[in-house]
Amino acid sequence: TAERLARLTASLRDGHALAAGRAAALAFRLASRTDGLGSLLAAALPAPGTPPDRVAAWWRGLDPAGRRELADAHPELIGRLDGLPAAVRDRANRLVLDRLLARPDGLSGPVLAGLRSIRERLAAGPADVLLLDLDPTGRGRGVLSFGDPDLADHVAVYVPGFGTELAAVGRGDADRAQRLRAAGERCADGRTVAAMVWLGYDAPPNEGLDPRSAQVADDGRARAGAAAYGRFLDGLRAARPGGAAHVTAVGHSYGSLVVGLAAGAARGPLADEVVLVGSPGVGADRADRLGVGAGHVHVGAAEYDPVSHLPSGAGAAGGLLVGGLPGLAVHAVGATGPHELWFGEDPASAGFGAHRFHVAPGDPGHAFASHSAYFEGESLDNIAHVVAGRPDLVTPDRPR
Repeated sequence: TAERLARLTASLRDGHALAAGRAAALAFRLASRTDGLGSLLAAALPAPGTPPDRVAAWWRGLDPAGRRELADAHPELIGRLDGLPAAVRDRANRLVLDRLLARPDGLSGPVLAGLRSIRERLAAGPADVLLLDLDPTGRGRGVLSFGDPDLADHVAVYVPGFGTELAAVGRGDADRAQRLRAAGERCADGRTVAAMVWLGYDAPPNEGLDPRSAQVADDGRARAGAAAYGRFLDGLRAARPGGAAHVTAVGHSYGSLVVGLAAGAARGPLADEVVLVGSPGVGADRADRLGVGAGHVHVGAAEYDPVSHLPSGAGAAGGLLVGGLPGLAVHAVGATGPHELWFGEDPASAGFGAHRFHVAPGDPGHAFASHSAYFEGESLDNIAHVVAGRPDLVTPDRPR
C-alpha cells in the first residue's frame, strides 16, 4: 500500500494522474479501507467549478467498484455533481435525504417540511421519479425529475419563481412538472418526455405577490441561480450515454429571469427551446440575445397577471392596477424607457421578438391566481407542444 501511494503521489506531482482513471479508482479503494479518507478523497474528487463534461469523463474513468464505494461512503459529494448519470445522483441524494430526516437537528422548519414533502413525493411515485439534487443549506434546494433525462427523447427543466420554498418541490411545483410531462407525451408521437422542477437557487421570498419587494426587484439571486442552472443543463448533456435530447428551458415568474440570464451567458445554446411565462423581464431587450435564436423563444403572458405587466410600465391590465398598488413603476429597477423597466424589455412585446402563445386572460379580481395558472388549460398545452418538438401546434397570440 505504501509503495502504491508513493507512485500515486509522484504521478500527482508530475501531472500523469490527471488522466489516469485507474489511479483515481485505486485511491478511492485504498482510502475506503483506511481511516485516512480526507486527503485522498479531496485530492481525487473534481475541484469545485470543474466543467460537467470533465466531471463526466472522470466518473467514466473509475471502475465500477470505485464508483460504488465512493457513492456509498460519500453520497453528499456525489449527488450534487453535475455531469454524473441521473440514476447515480438519484441514489446518492436519496441516501442523503434519509440521513437528514433520521437526524433533523439543526434544520429549519421550512427546510424540514421541504425534505418531508420530497420524501412523500418519491414514495408516491411514479417509479421513474428521480431526485437529482438536494441541499439543506439556506432556504433549501432540490430537483425532482419525472422521467429519466438520460433516456428521454424530450427533456423540460422548469424553474419556479419568487416565493418558492423547498416544500413546493415535492408539492405544487412537482404537480406542474408531472402535468407538463403528461401533456408533452400526449403530443410527442410516441417519443418519451422527462420533465423536472429545478429549485437550484435561493428564490427570493415574497409576501402576498407584492412585486415591490426589494428582494424581488434585485437580480442577485437570479444571477447566482443562472450560473447553477447553466451548469446543471451542461451536466445533463455530459451525462447522456448516447445522442443529445431535445431540451426546453422553462422559466416562470422570477424563474424566467434565471433562465434568461443563463441563456444570455451560455457559451453555446443553453437549450433547444426557451419558454418564459409570467415574466417580469429576462435581463435582455431582444429574444435573439438568448442564444437559441428568436424563433425558439416562446412567451406566455396572461392579461390579468400583474407580474407580466411590470416590464411594460403600464401598471394596469384592462384597468387593473398591478397588485392594486398605484405608482408601482416608480419602484422599477433600471428603468430607461416605457418598455424597459424591471428586468429588461417586456418579453411579450413586439419589440422583444419572441413567439407569444395564447393563454387564458386570468381573473381581474385575483392577481395571484392569474399569475399561477400557466401550467393548466391551453397554456399548459402550448408549453407541452414546445417541449415535445411540435411548435407548429402552438396557438399563437399577438404581441403587446
